[in-house]
Amino acid sequence: MLSSRTFFWASLTLVVLFMILSLFRVRPEITGDGLEYTLMSQAFINHGTPDITSNDFDVVQTYAGDAQTNVPDVAHRTPLSSSPPFYADKDGNYYSYHFWLYSLLVAPFLFIVKLLGRATPWAFIVANVISAIAASWAICMWKKIGREQRLLLLTLFWSCGTIPYIRWTHPEVFCASLLVVSLIWACNHKYVLSAIFAAIAAQQNPPILLWVAALMAIDLCSQYQRTKSIWPSTRKLAEWGVCLVLASLSMAFFFIHFDTSNLITRSGGAKTELISIDRLWSFYFDLNQGVVLLLWPLLALVPVVMTYGIAASKLDKNSLIVVGGLALMSLMLAFPSISTPNFNPGTSFILRYAYWASIPLIFIVTTIDLKHGKAKAITWAGILSYVVLNLSYYTGNWPSYLHYTPTARYVMEKFPGMYNPIPEIFIERATHSEGRNDKDIYFYAANGKVRKILLNASHRNIGEFQCLNGKPAREYVTSKVSAEAGWTYFNLRDGCTSLVNENAVYKPVSPIAKHGTLFFNESGTGKSYLGAGWSHPETWGVWSAANEAEIALRLADTNVQTLSISANAFVNGIHKEQLIDFFVNDIPAGSIVLTRYDGNRFSIHIPDEALPDIKHSNTLRLNLKFRTPARPKDLGISEDDRMLALGLVALTIN
Repeated sequence: MLSSRTFFWASLTLVVLFMILSLFRVRPEITGDGLEYTLMSQAFINHGTPDITSNDFDVVQTYAGDAQTNVPDVAHRTPLSSSPPFYADKDGNYYSYHFWLYSLLVAPFLFIVKLLGRATPWAFIVANVISAIAASWAICMWKKIGREQRLLLLTLFWSCGTIPYIRWTHPEVFCASLLVVSLIWACNHKYVLSAIFAAIAAQQNPPILLWVAALMAIDLCSQYQRTKSIWPSTRKLAEWGVCLVLASLSMAFFFIHFDTSNLITRSGGAKTELISIDRLWSFYFDLNQGVVLLLWPLLALVPVVMTYGIAASKLDKNSLIVVGGLALMSLMLAFPSISTPNFNPGTSFILRYAYWASIPLIFIVTTIDLKHGKAKAITWAGILSYVVLNLSYYTGNWPSYLHYTPTARYVMEKFPGMYNPIPEIFIERATHSEGRNDKDIYFYAANGKVRKILLNASHRNIGEFQCLNGKPAREYVTSKVSAEAGWTYFNLRDGCTSLVNENAVYKPVSPIAKHGTLFFNESGTGKSYLGAGWSHPETWGVWSAANEAEIALRLADTNVQTLSISANAFVNGIHKEQLIDFFVNDIPAGSIVLTRYDGNRFSIHIPDEALPDIKHSNTLRLNLKFRTPARPKDLGISEDDRMLALGLVALTIN
């Protein structure tokens, strides 16, 4: 067994490392529903109540410390009169449809942060860090399990979503930390204390109330086994009375003000008809945002530990009951969460609802007695694996909730029929923007080969999709999978190619005549030929918004020699040049250095090596790789967070 001294330094090292990763390159900004929590915290500072006034709104919008953050912009886009998220009660006072307890706890930190002149989001970051440290301390002080188990549990707690969500202006880490403490007390058979911590967490995450009810049932059964009486003592009644008051706090508040126990449900933020096996599967196993996105080593670790426990006669009947109970608790949290219409929210790498539900799962590993050498080796392997994974995940570029993960891309390219996510997940990651249109046809293509098509059968049909070779896509369909709300996936074999290399909205495009000019502004026809890597068209043209971008041109005449381009470049006194490499149908076609902001005109010669492929496919693919893109926000120019390089105005085929 580890000595107490070694355990102290090992646990301290892990917590410090995970905190550094949590704050690595952190940029304080409002995330998700953070504006609501910010306004409520400000309301508590201003007048001691959670109702949001126009003065609270003005203070948040004009605070000088937020000048370099997105807080003023987010507040400007969401007026107080908008619903959701703000609703006026019977007396005309405005409240958020999220409860205010978390904001109350953040308010003192916000007061201090503003005294120091720092950005508002730091108040939430500090509160989240303290919550995570408190949960870590509770794990380290849990004497019922061995020190190696505590280190593994500590590592899993930080690895299952705590690291990415610490920087969120949201109660995710707050709720998860309370759940950790609640489970520790439950494992120590202190069911009332466990329920009290869970009841507090339930004010921000109502599904946790199911766990509170389960704890009450467990406590009553435990009492009956001890005393053979179904009537609890006066002290027990008082304890549970306090717990029930805490548990019903948010429901009572919203009932008093809005005649409903849950304003989110009444406003359409949760729909029970959306609960399905497909959503439950997605909740845990989706390749873009499920629990196993971060906890996939647990799928190997837990069975190994369980097998060892059974073989070594260390896993008894009670332990199996605990494992089943923890899995059931996770399902309790999952089922209400999958009723939300917004199933591809602004997540921080992993679905935030799945983060909460993963807490019971990480406690499963504590049911095994890990005192023997082989089990210790498994434990340390788990700890080291998660440390390495965290270093890999959080020191590079974090995946965006508007882009597919590499694993999802690989599966859709190689085995398209095996991954058919909730339509919202597929659509928003395909278009790199929030929202969907039932009348659009969406598809995923890898290297120009269409592998998946998604459409709503109420409005469109697969016969409308034409491959680049002129054949209908239905000739390549290998499987058809029905999804929710009328959406249907069509999975394709090789052979159907698309104009653009990546995922997009399908739009039939006409071949471009020689000497034809495309304009890329809002009303121009050029936007139909843009592939990945571009922002939204503006009145003058369109900016690139990534390290690479693509234009795919379907040609009426393949006897082409040059492309003439008119463009802007993101350059100024600080960022003085843009270096761009060009590729035509994957053949290098030269480079250029732009030093002027506007009025740039240049030509790209079509390499002879690219001509056979152009003639065969009737398609010219121009790929641009930007060596020196930059964000206006990083240069202090504006709050624009896009990665800009080239501003495409027009293109002529010669």
